Amino acid sequence: MTPPIDQIKRTFPSYNVSKLMTAYEALHLRFDASAMLVGMLIRLYGKQGELIAYDVLREQSVIFGGGKTGSITEFISDFVAEAEVPNLFTAGLRIEMVRASEQEVLLAVKECEWARYFLERHPQVGYLMACSTDEVAYRAFNKDLRMQRSSTLMEGGEGCDFRIYTAPDASDPHASSQKAIA
Repeated sequence: MTPPIDQIKRTFPSYNVSKLMTAYEALHLRFDASAMLVGMLIRLYGKQGELIAYDVLREQSVIFGGGKTGSITEFISDFVAEAEVPNLFTAGLRIEMVRASEQEVLLAVKECEWARYFLERHPQVGYLMACSTDEVAYRAFNKDLRMQRSSTLMEGGEGCDFRIYTAPDASDPHASSQKAIA
C-alpha cells in the first residue's frame, strides 16, 4: 500500500532515467488525459466548453512562445531542420519547403504524427488541441509573424499548407496591399 510517488522513487532512485520512445508514445503520454478532459468539456458544455479549452490552449502557446523574438528564418529553421535532439513539436513531421524568403515561407506538411495520434485516439478534439493555436505560437515568438493555412491533415486534407509571413510595417505606405491579408 505504498503511495505511487514513493513506489516510483524506490524503483528509480535516480532522476536521470530515460527511455527511448516513439513520437506517438510521447504524444500519448503528454496529451491523452488533456484530450479526454477537453472532450468532456465539449460534451458537457458544447461550444462554451470548446471555447474554454481553446482559451487554455492559447494561453499555453503564449507562455511557451513568450519572450522569444526572431525572424521568419529563425523561427522556421527549428521547425524544418532535423533536430539534433528530437522534440515533441516536430515529432514525426515530413515537411517540404515550397518557397522561402526573408518575408515569407511556404511549407507543405505531408506527414504528421500529431495528426495520426489525434485522429486515431481523440478525433473530436484533434484540431482544437494540435492545430488551432499555431498562429498564436508564431505571434508569441514574434508579434509581426502571421500564418495562413487552408488545409490540414487533421481535418482530412492531403497535407497542411502553411504560409508564414511578416506582417507589413504600419508605417510603410506601400504595405497597404498586404494589410488585408494580415
